[in-house]
Amino acid sequence: MNTQIDKQIKSKKQKWIGLVHVKPKPNNDSLEGAKGAFVSAIALANDEMDFSGIVTDALNGYDFEVVAIEDIELFEKRIKKFPINQETIELAEKINEENFVEIGTFHSYIE
Repeated sequence: MNTQIDKQIKSKKQKWIGLVHVKPKPNNDSLEGAKGAFVSAIALANDEMDFSGIVTDALNGYDFEVVAIEDIELFEKRIKKFPINQETIELAEKINEENFVEIGTFHSYIE
């Protein structure tokens, strides 16, 4: 692709947010024995499908299996509808073309 088309594609990307259900892969003890966790993720993406792929790749890189991704929407819409905690705001502020995905705090469960 030429540079002009690349710029147009990049300019369409927006911040998306979703809730991700993960389970650790074998030999991943980062949840200290918990069976799984829920975690918020924010990514710079073109649409919901792109967001899901980016987040899944990132979490696979940390040895997690993505079970499901829920409540995906544009971050801009989310902040207009619901109060957002400070951690999530700080994650969103870190997002840019070089740092295009951020993962929040893992909220684990035992069973």
